[in-house]
Amino acid sequence: MPNYYYFFCIAVEQSFSLSLSLCVSVRLSLRGVYARRNKGEKRHSDRGQLQFEKTMPPKKVAGACSGVEDVGRIFQQIHQSAAHFHKCKTSLLKYADKDRTGITDAVSRVALLVLKESPRLAPDSLKRHYGFLTEVCKGFRERFNSDWIAIALMKTVEPFHNANDKNVRLGVVSVFDALLKTVDQTDTTEERQNFYQNVAEMLKLRAHDKFPAVRERAVSAVSCFQSGKKDCDVTQQLMALLCTDSSADVRRQILRCICARKEFLEGYFQGMIRCVRDVVSRVRVEAWDALGRFHWKYIAAYATAKNIALPQLILQGLSDTSSSVVIACRAALTNCWLHRDYRDDGEAMLELVLDGGGGLEPYEAISTEILLYCRKHKNAKTYLVNTESVSAASLLLWKASAKLLADAEGDDETAVLLPLPQFSALLQDTVYAYARPDVDPKTVKFKNLDEADIILRILLSVFDIYEENGYLAHADNTTRSSLLRIINFLLKVVPDDDPALFIDVAIRSLKSLTGRTPEEATKTITSSLDSLFRSLKLPQMYALGYDDVEAFGRKSRERQRELFRLRMKLRGGETSQEEYDRLKEEMDRDEKFLLRMQFIILSFLSHSQRGDNIPTFCSHIIQLGRQQDNEIVKVASTTSLGLQCLVNPDTVHTFMPLILSDANEIVGNSDRCVALAALGVAFDLVMEYGLRFFDCPARDAGYSSHHDHTGAAELGAATVTKHTTTMAATAITFSNNNDDATTTNTTTTTTAAAASGGGLTAIGVEARLQHERALAQEDEHKVGGNNLLNTLRLFLRSHCTERNPMAVVGFCKLLSCNRVPHTQVPEIIADILMHYVAYRQEEKGNACAAYMVDYLNKFLYSFASSHPNRQLAFAQGGMMAFTALLRYNPSVALRLMELITRLSDAYVLVHIREIDPVTAKQVARLAEGGNQSTEDSTLTKNSSTRTTATRNSTRSGQLLRELSRFSLHEYIASELLIEIAQTDSEEVLDACLDTLEKRMYFYAKEVPTWLLFVANRALDTVCSSAKGRLQKWRDEVCSRFLNSTESDGVANDANMAKWQDTLDARERALERLLDSDIANVVCQTIRSVPPRDVSDVGLSAVKVENKRARETDTTFGINSILGRQRRMRR
Repeated sequence: MPNYYYFFCIAVEQSFSLSLSLCVSVRLSLRGVYARRNKGEKRHSDRGQLQFEKTMPPKKVAGACSGVEDVGRIFQQIHQSAAHFHKCKTSLLKYADKDRTGITDAVSRVALLVLKESPRLAPDSLKRHYGFLTEVCKGFRERFNSDWIAIALMKTVEPFHNANDKNVRLGVVSVFDALLKTVDQTDTTEERQNFYQNVAEMLKLRAHDKFPAVRERAVSAVSCFQSGKKDCDVTQQLMALLCTDSSADVRRQILRCICARKEFLEGYFQGMIRCVRDVVSRVRVEAWDALGRFHWKYIAAYATAKNIALPQLILQGLSDTSSSVVIACRAALTNCWLHRDYRDDGEAMLELVLDGGGGLEPYEAISTEILLYCRKHKNAKTYLVNTESVSAASLLLWKASAKLLADAEGDDETAVLLPLPQFSALLQDTVYAYARPDVDPKTVKFKNLDEADIILRILLSVFDIYEENGYLAHADNTTRSSLLRIINFLLKVVPDDDPALFIDVAIRSLKSLTGRTPEEATKTITSSLDSLFRSLKLPQMYALGYDDVEAFGRKSRERQRELFRLRMKLRGGETSQEEYDRLKEEMDRDEKFLLRMQFIILSFLSHSQRGDNIPTFCSHIIQLGRQQDNEIVKVASTTSLGLQCLVNPDTVHTFMPLILSDANEIVGNSDRCVALAALGVAFDLVMEYGLRFFDCPARDAGYSSHHDHTGAAELGAATVTKHTTTMAATAITFSNNNDDATTTNTTTTTTAAAASGGGLTAIGVEARLQHERALAQEDEHKVGGNNLLNTLRLFLRSHCTERNPMAVVGFCKLLSCNRVPHTQVPEIIADILMHYVAYRQEEKGNACAAYMVDYLNKFLYSFASSHPNRQLAFAQGGMMAFTALLRYNPSVALRLMELITRLSDAYVLVHIREIDPVTAKQVARLAEGGNQSTEDSTLTKNSSTRTTATRNSTRSGQLLRELSRFSLHEYIASELLIEIAQTDSEEVLDACLDTLEKRMYFYAKEVPTWLLFVANRALDTVCSSAKGRLQKWRDEVCSRFLNSTESDGVANDANMAKWQDTLDARERALERLLDSDIANVVCQTIRSVPPRDVSDVGLSAVKVENKRARETDTTFGINSILGRQRRMRR
């Protein structure tokens, strides 16, 4: 039985004297008063009772003391167990029948006692305590028709809401949370309303407490005063906390307080939608529960008004990674909205959210959940197609039912699926209803013609079910021809709002229908493109064919200039508005048709495989789009050109120069422009084929076949001849054996051969020229891959805000696929790290920079941890970038070094973590929890915890052997020592020594002789002020290794030669790195005062601000008083 001690204040009546009107602190042992089991306890309680009797009237004390004693025993039983709730509640009510005021006073005193002792009470005891208080107040309300005891309890604990102890504050708000729900809400007296106003203000204050548990209970209590409307001050505060509070429990508690009333939905709808995407799973669970309290029709109406894709949100909830979120979302969808609101009528429920926007996946997921719920509760309904009333909702449920029956064992889907002839008739009527709404359908009656677009998408997606179950393979020729005609007609329809509408699903259906006869798909695509081309106004005006690519582009530009001239004349009043509008409408119409054609080709190539036959018409349409001035058309055609190269490898050498030429164009302001699309295509082709593919000589058969079947002969001689000098100077020229044009090298060789072969016969000269031309082409193609890589690296090394993210992501893909020669990987890693530093400088105010920082963090970790060779390349590239930044701003270089040392740790490698995952997790926790910035964090202390964890591993032998084999921090330390030996700057020296002391983890079993050699060279050249730190570090390193003997003379000679070679290689690598534009921009951005000139100036990593110069001879001599660290902070 616990001992309770408490301090409480008694407000004395007016008849008392002035001295007795002060608050008196009374310390009372409840155990001594209640039990009185021994003499010592009895004397102690008697003294407390005598002291109490001196301050209170005798009659009041007698009754109160008896009440406190009995009430104390009751609450002690409650704190021990909840089994006596009813018995204890009955006892208190019996006491209240005799003396209601005394029991109220006694319960208030015990509540104060528990409040004071709450830090030492178990959470379960406190939970039972507050629950019992609630039951007591309800019992008083029922028996005496009064809530006075609840009001008295709240008034008793209210003065302590701002106590220093967080547990006391938590106890106060917990009492209010428990008792506010038991008060008489019909009491509207002024006194009661003033009390409620004070309580609401106090709870609003506690809702912003620094302790999350206090905020959680406070928002639960203050929610009793909210009306749910946006003009309610309590609702406004809770809505703000729902969006901004850092505690997930507080956000969850606010969601629990949302009532199922319309005004609450109006105020909290946006907040609930935001919490559906919360990062904490229990908040997402509560958000779905809160949404489920409201009727489906109101949820759907608010989602439509707020332009929120409710089906997409439900799909995210059903596919959540947390199983509890999936259960909550499914419960809201089925138990609440389907069963409670619509009595298992899924069709009526789906009709409210079928707006036709987005894909079909969310609707299909909802339909599947509806059917599974009905089947589980023995209320399954067979959904068939009713041609008298076809709706999108009924077709969704029909498709979901057919798919479930087809996937289930023992079920027959033939009873649900329509026969192919009937399905063809339904599809035909739907297509005509969409394309010609004014014509009545022949065999089908639609419930709502506005749903024709989504009905059409549903029917086209059913082709997958027919194909999986073998219906299409056994279709008769009549039905197949009918379906092909319908798809052909659908591809020709050009919607006004979206030229890409139905293309992807139609092409996918076409591929499913023509799986065994691909020539039918080619014929259908060609027919659709030909029909769309003949509908263009520009070819009709000038009688242009589909192969008149250049003429089409020229006439298109002339028409663009004509529109500009008409606009100028219209402003001057020289022409009419009708003439201008006619030309503008004609150009807009042609643009939509061209876009439709490009999207058809793009989708057709996307669903093709390597080696598929590409119609000649498609290649001409692609080149036709590339000649247009319209940016959207050119982007689509460039993407289609890349897909054509992926499908047909013979076209890569022909079109790669054109793609690189487009990539060199100036990047526009829009997110999607031709230059970015072309650069992405170039990286995709290199990632698919590799650089060696471009070293092979061109094949005669392949290119002849290409010219015969793709219609690209006019593009074979194309070279990169325009745009910026830097890019064009290194652009690759790919030769073709069938091309008439030759490169400069080929021409020079040919001329020399003709000059030297003057005495030869014509046949001999021709044979010699052909032989030398073949040799020149072979030499050129042998270096084609290297030239291509250098061209792509120019995009990485140049500074262009719009193009750099695409180049960085492209090289990350190439590195992941091992498409880069291993000798150039460190340099590329160094360039990427330069971009990483640039993005780190801008990530706070730039969403793109923040995304790139997150992307590069994940990529670099994945790359460095995948293989030891990759980790070594990362360490080498990281040291290049670190050394370059170190000479401009050591503080920025140190932040980069944190990333380098962390990802170069051997424990990051996947195959080392797989040896002992438990030890790897322990080391990872030590690395995350360790404080690397403290001065006491030395090499020995950093390594001791890891060494202990490794030796305690069950597989310590293999773990130590692999760690020693792939340890890279010795290499990083040697590079830092070389920098120390070469620098004269104190800031650079301090940065290198800090890294050596705080971030090195050596796993090698023996000390490398090269590390000791460079350490000795650094000791010989370092200044006297830092020589002690370096000597101490060297001694610690030598003490960690068992065999740390000095090297012999032969080893010294070898190390001397290696020293000079290393210095030369470092300088060459730094020169190449700093020669890039991005490195210069980054270094100039982070540049601070040169370290050699001023040693006591703080270095800024973000922005250098030119401040007013301060005189050296100040009156008070501040610089002579402050220490070095203080001056750095100033």
